[in-house]
Amino acid sequence: MTARRLSVILGVLLAVSVILNLLSFGFAGWMWRNPQMVSLVSEHLTAYPRAMRPALRAAYQADRESYLADLKRLGVARARMAELMRAPQIDVAALEAAMTEVRIATTALQARAQADLAKTLPSIPLDVRQRIKPPRSPLRLSE
Repeated sequence: MTARRLSVILGVLLAVSVILNLLSFGFAGWMWRNPQMVSLVSEHLTAYPRAMRPALRAAYQADRESYLADLKRLGVARARMAELMRAPQIDVAALEAAMTEVRIATTALQARAQADLAKTLPSIPLDVRQRIKPPRSPLRLSE
C-alpha cells in the first residue's frame, strides 16, 4: 500500500469520524436543551412494543413544537402552584386556581399524546398491537 493511498483512507476515516462526532454532539445538545421532551417520550414509549416505537416517535417529532409549548405551559403552572404553596400566607382561592391550571395543562398534554397515538395505531400491524399491555399503576395499593 502506498503512502498516498494510506493517506486517502485515513483522511476518509477521519472525515467520517468528525461527521459522526458532530451528529452525536448535536443530539446530546438537543437532549440537554429539551430534557422534558426526552423524558416524556421515553416514559411514554416504554409502554408499547419496540416495533411500534419508531412510528410513535415520528408522530411526536412531527408535532414537537406543540409538545414543547404544552410542556412549557405545564412547567409554568407547576411553578406558580409551588410558589403559592411556599407563601407565608396561603391564598386558598389562588392555590386552587393554580391547581386547576396544572390539571388543564396536564390534560392538554395527555390529549395531544393520545390523539397522536390514535392517528398512528392504524399503521401498526395487528400482531404488534396485540402485544400492547395496559400501563402499570404507579401506586402500589395493598390488596
